[in-house]
Amino acid sequence: MVALFRIVRFTSFRKESITHSDRHLPEEPRLNNFDNSKNTYDTFFTHGRDTYDAFFTHGRNTYDAFFTHGRDTYDAFFTHGRDTYDAFFTHGRDTYDAFFTHGRDTYDAFFTHGRDTYDAFFTHGRDTYDAFFTHGRDTYDAFFTHGRDTYDAFFTHGRDTYDAFFTHGRDTYDAFFTHGRVSTP
Repeated sequence: MVALFRIVRFTSFRKESITHSDRHLPEEPRLNNFDNSKNTYDTFFTHGRDTYDAFFTHGRNTYDAFFTHGRDTYDAFFTHGRDTYDAFFTHGRDTYDAFFTHGRDTYDAFFTHGRDTYDAFFTHGRDTYDAFFTHGRDTYDAFFTHGRDTYDAFFTHGRDTYDAFFTHGRDTYDAFFTHGRVSTP
């Protein structure tokens, strides 16, 4: 993100005097709309086919940025009050999409690279983790909770298959495995 501000910083913008009340704000270009009493910063910038669009408020802490460079796209939304962060990024055919809150601890991420896929969901309150991953033809799928101890996993590699289910409370374990054409339940 610092690089994005550097792109905008070295372009020619109208200079504004900095008073004592807004001295804490960065000297980044403040154009289009700026209201220090309500702490709003809004800028829009294009260079060739590149686009940069930022919106910022200080009162209840909201930051919203959009940036494109060639076919790459970056889109971020951030608030501080109850802790929400939302980011979307593409580079070539790779995609990254993340959602994060802090209050009751939720994290949600999606990522692709080539044909590989990673998808994760996580909460902390009552301890849930859910992950899905593919690499080539290999697949990994896991589900986990901590409260009453449940773990569920599925994995394939080539024609090999592993499937496990586990709980701790009253002690249940269930596994299934295949290798080639051999099956061992």
